[in-house]
Amino acid sequence: MWLSEELSNRSHLESDPIPGVTFIDDPSTYEDEDAFVGHVSGMHDRMEILDAVAAALNFPDYFGRNWSALLDCLCDFHWVEQQRIVLVHDELPRVKTEDMLTYLAIVKTSIAAWIEWTTHPADHLLGGIASHTLGVVVGKKEEHEFRKLFKLAR
Repeated sequence: MWLSEELSNRSHLESDPIPGVTFIDDPSTYEDEDAFVGHVSGMHDRMEILDAVAAALNFPDYFGRNWSALLDCLCDFHWVEQQRIVLVHDELPRVKTEDMLTYLAIVKTSIAAWIEWTTHPADHLLGGIASHTLGVVVGKKEEHEFRKLFKLAR
Protein backbone atom coordinates (compact mmCIF):
# COMPACT_ATOMS: atom_id res chain seq x y z
CA MET A 1 0.00 0.00 0.00
CA TRP A 2 1.30 3.44 -0.89
CA LEU A 3 1.88 5.91 1.95
CA SER A 4 -0.65 8.38 0.51
CA GLU A 5 -3.27 5.63 0.40
CA GLU A 6 -2.48 4.62 4.00
CA LEU A 7 -2.75 8.23 5.16
CA SER A 8 -6.01 8.58 3.28
CA ASN A 9 -7.34 5.48 5.03
CA ARG A 10 -6.28 6.89 8.39
CA SER A 11 -8.00 10.20 7.79
CA HIS A 12 -11.13 8.27 6.89
CA LEU A 13 -10.94 6.52 10.27
CA GLU A 14 -10.56 9.89 11.96
CA SER A 15 -13.96 10.93 10.63
CA ASP A 16 -15.74 7.66 11.41
CA PRO A 17 -18.45 8.17 14.01
CA ILE A 18 -17.91 6.82 17.50
CA PRO A 19 -21.22 5.47 18.83
CA GLY A 20 -22.47 7.65 21.66
CA VAL A 21 -19.87 10.39 21.14
CA THR A 22 -20.51 13.79 19.55
CA PHE A 23 -17.91 16.43 18.70
CA ILE A 24 -19.00 20.07 18.68
CA ASP A 25 -17.27 23.45 18.41
CA ASP A 26 -17.95 24.73 21.94
CA PRO A 27 -19.08 22.06 24.40
CA SER A 28 -19.50 24.61 27.19
CA THR A 29 -22.61 25.88 25.37
CA TYR A 30 -24.19 22.44 24.95
CA GLU A 31 -27.75 22.20 26.24
CA ASP A 32 -30.56 19.74 25.64
CA GLU A 33 -33.83 20.34 27.45
CA ASP A 34 -34.93 16.74 26.82
CA ALA A 35 -31.82 15.18 28.37
CA PHE A 36 -30.07 15.12 31.72
CA VAL A 37 -26.89 17.03 30.89
CA GLY A 38 -23.81 17.24 33.08
CA HIS A 39 -20.74 19.33 32.28
CA VAL A 40 -17.23 18.46 33.49
CA SER A 41 -13.95 20.34 33.24
CA GLY A 42 -10.81 21.21 35.17
CA MET A 43 -9.87 17.63 36.06
CA HIS A 44 -6.19 17.09 36.84
CA ASP A 45 -6.12 13.75 38.68
CA ARG A 46 -8.14 10.60 39.19
CA MET A 47 -10.04 11.91 42.21
CA GLU A 48 -11.01 15.10 40.37
CA ILE A 49 -12.42 12.99 37.53
CA LEU A 50 -14.45 10.90 39.96
CA ASP A 51 -15.72 13.93 41.88
CA ALA A 52 -16.49 16.00 38.79
CA VAL A 53 -18.45 13.25 37.04
CA ALA A 54 -20.28 12.39 40.27
CA ALA A 55 -21.29 16.03 40.79
CA ALA A 56 -22.20 16.62 37.13
CA LEU A 57 -24.41 13.54 36.93
CA ASN A 58 -25.76 13.87 40.47
CA PHE A 59 -24.54 10.44 41.60
CA PRO A 60 -26.19 9.01 44.73
CA ASP A 61 -24.52 9.45 48.12
CA TYR A 62 -23.34 5.84 48.11
CA PHE A 63 -20.96 6.50 45.17
CA GLY A 64 -17.66 4.96 46.28
CA ARG A 65 -15.23 7.38 44.58
CA ASN A 66 -13.28 4.68 42.74
CA TRP A 67 -13.16 3.34 39.19
CA SER A 68 -15.48 0.40 39.90
CA ALA A 69 -18.06 2.69 41.49
CA LEU A 70 -17.83 5.01 38.48
CA LEU A 71 -18.62 2.14 36.13
CA ASP A 72 -21.49 1.04 38.37
CA CYS A 73 -23.07 4.49 38.41
CA LEU A 74 -22.57 5.12 34.69
CA CYS A 75 -24.45 1.87 34.06
CA ASP A 76 -27.32 2.60 36.45
CA PHE A 77 -29.15 5.91 36.28
CA HIS A 78 -32.19 4.93 38.33
CA TRP A 79 -32.17 8.38 39.98
CA VAL A 80 -32.49 10.19 36.63
CA GLU A 81 -35.96 10.71 35.14
CA GLN A 82 -34.83 11.67 31.63
CA GLN A 83 -34.09 8.85 29.22
CA ARG A 84 -31.00 10.45 27.71
CA ILE A 85 -27.98 11.30 29.83
CA VAL A 86 -25.23 13.41 28.27
CA LEU A 87 -21.80 13.88 29.84
CA VAL A 88 -20.27 17.00 28.32
CA HIS A 89 -16.52 17.48 28.52
CA ASP A 90 -16.01 21.23 28.37
CA GLU A 91 -12.38 20.16 28.31
CA LEU A 92 -10.76 16.75 28.51
CA PRO A 93 -9.11 15.71 31.78
CA ARG A 94 -5.41 16.55 32.02
CA VAL A 95 -4.33 13.47 33.94
CA LYS A 96 -1.75 10.70 33.78
CA THR A 97 -2.15 8.59 30.64
CA GLU A 98 -2.96 5.50 32.70
CA ASP A 99 -5.79 7.31 34.48
CA MET A 100 -7.11 8.78 31.23
CA LEU A 101 -7.15 5.37 29.56
CA THR A 102 -8.93 3.85 32.55
CA TYR A 103 -11.49 6.66 32.58
CA LEU A 104 -12.13 6.36 28.85
CA ALA A 105 -12.38 2.56 29.08
CA ILE A 106 -15.11 3.00 31.69
CA VAL A 107 -16.91 5.57 29.53
CA LYS A 108 -16.58 3.34 26.47
CA THR A 109 -17.88 0.31 28.38
CA SER A 110 -20.81 2.30 29.77
CA ILE A 111 -21.85 3.68 26.39
CA ALA A 112 -21.61 0.21 24.83
CA ALA A 113 -23.64 -1.32 27.66
CA TRP A 114 -26.48 1.18 27.25
CA ILE A 115 -26.47 0.65 23.48
CA GLU A 116 -26.59 -3.12 23.99
CA TRP A 117 -29.35 -2.90 26.60
CA THR A 118 -31.52 -0.64 24.47
CA THR A 119 -31.15 -2.82 21.36
CA HIS A 120 -31.18 -6.24 23.04
CA PRO A 121 -34.29 -8.20 22.06
CA ALA A 122 -34.85 -9.27 25.67
CA ASP A 123 -34.27 -5.87 27.28
CA HIS A 124 -37.62 -6.21 29.04
CA LEU A 125 -35.97 -8.89 31.20
CA LEU A 126 -33.62 -6.29 32.64
CA GLY A 127 -36.35 -4.85 34.84
CA GLY A 128 -36.49 -1.50 33.10
CA ILE A 129 -32.74 -0.92 33.27
CA ALA A 130 -32.65 -0.28 29.52
CA SER A 131 -34.61 2.91 29.94
CA HIS A 132 -31.60 5.21 29.47
CA THR A 133 -28.93 6.06 26.95
CA LEU A 134 -25.56 7.61 27.69
CA GLY A 135 -23.83 10.03 25.35
CA VAL A 136 -20.62 12.01 25.55
CA VAL A 137 -19.88 15.42 24.05
CA VAL A 138 -16.31 16.58 23.37
CA GLY A 139 -14.94 19.71 21.74
CA LYS A 140 -13.76 19.50 18.15
CA LYS A 141 -10.43 21.03 19.20
CA GLU A 142 -9.81 17.89 21.27
CA GLU A 143 -11.29 15.41 18.82
CA HIS A 144 -7.99 14.01 17.53
CA GLU A 145 -6.62 13.44 21.04
CA PHE A 146 -9.91 11.94 22.22
CA ARG A 147 -10.14 9.55 19.26
CA LYS A 148 -6.56 8.39 19.73
CA LEU A 149 -7.01 7.72 23.46
CA PHE A 150 -10.53 6.30 23.09
CA LYS A 151 -9.19 3.76 20.60
CA LEU A 152 -6.44 2.72 23.05
CA ALA A 153 -8.80 2.50 26.03
CA ARG A 154 -9.79 -1.08 26.82
